[in-house]
Amino acid sequence: MGRRVWPFGLVAVLAGLLVGFFALRGAPPGWVGVSSHGYTAGGHARPHGLILAVLLLVIGWGLGRRRRVALAAAVILLCLLALNLHQLRYGIVCVGAAAGLALCYHGFPGIPDRTHVTRAAVVTFAAAVLCGFFAQHHRVDTGSALLLVVLVALLLLLRAGTAPDAAGDTERDRVRAMVDRPGADTLAPFALRSDKSYLFSSDGTAALGYRVLLGVAVVGGDPVGDPAAFPDVVARFHDRCRRRGWRVAVLGARGDLAALWTAHGMRAVGIGDEVVLDVPGFGLGSRRMRNVRQAVQRTRNAEIRTAVISAAELTDPQRDEMATLSRHWLDGERERGFAMILDGLVDRRHPTGLFVLAFDADERLVGFQRYLVCGTDTALSLDVMRRERGWNGLNERMIVDVVRRTRRRR
Repeated sequence: MGRRVWPFGLVAVLAGLLVGFFALRGAPPGWVGVSSHGYTAGGHARPHGLILAVLLLVIGWGLGRRRRVALAAAVILLCLLALNLHQLRYGIVCVGAAAGLALCYHGFPGIPDRTHVTRAAVVTFAAAVLCGFFAQHHRVDTGSALLLVVLVALLLLLRAGTAPDAAGDTERDRVRAMVDRPGADTLAPFALRSDKSYLFSSDGTAALGYRVLLGVAVVGGDPVGDPAAFPDVVARFHDRCRRRGWRVAVLGARGDLAALWTAHGMRAVGIGDEVVLDVPGFGLGSRRMRNVRQAVQRTRNAEIRTAVISAAELTDPQRDEMATLSRHWLDGERERGFAMILDGLVDRRHPTGLFVLAFDADERLVGFQRYLVCGTDTALSLDVMRRERGWNGLNERMIVDVVRRTRRRR
């Protein structure tokens, strides 16, 4: 976790709020006047103080997010204050604070992307020219113009790292081999979503899939591959996120593996339990299964029949019917389930899935489910369920028929 650096950010934020408060009243603190050489105490005092207040708030935020650029900005600002303050004791305080920040250098791993540096250089140059023009015509004082240019540069440099592209076929094939590993978790197949990027362990025996949205790196499920390498790949992922300025979130982590993430300061929140069916012992004869038994019987009375086939056996007309049924079920909503739904539902992207199709008496498709093979063919994980509305018991019927087929294959 490194050293706690949030107090530095808190001090900068409080200083920014203080400066902003007095600037709005037209009387910023005296040390604001020496934050840049061009400050004058006349009509420029308020805008100068407000710009400095925003700059301090931005620096405070960057320090709290462990950004190295914010560290450099804070040290430079403190050194400038120490050089311009006329009272020795205040100068010593500024130098001490700057030294304290410098000693915590390794606690600020976040660095900007090259693209952000290039963009910041171009935009800052343009802002400097523009501010220089206005300063020359006495529309803004030089000190305020300088602070404004620095603020623009900081805002660009403190942005979170650019989201990586989705993994290519080569990386996905490596992950697929890990998903097919005997004993793989029931959520392991969902690591193969085509919108995920991957990070591998140091020895290449484990990986995790993630996607970056709005500066948040969202991991879907636990790592896959060799469990002995899970701590390494999780630690490497946190290091990458700290360098790139990403926040970390995990969806669908197993409870017994939560320590992989909580060891890095994350907090686990329970969202539900996984239901596991024991195929040899499953049946509908018990009293507590009465409602399920009746629901399944209703579909049989309605002459519903099912067919269980592999994804590779699906015909193009069947895929078209499934796509139409899926659109009707979603009713305009977007597909959701980053951690527990695989994409490519009706295309040929994932050829190893198992489908159960349900047809009515007129041989019209009224429902289907997809199951994914976990590790070996001894375990299946339910992926998606689609059906026409109004068919009570149809999902239960398809699940029961898949269990019976799996039992016959054993």
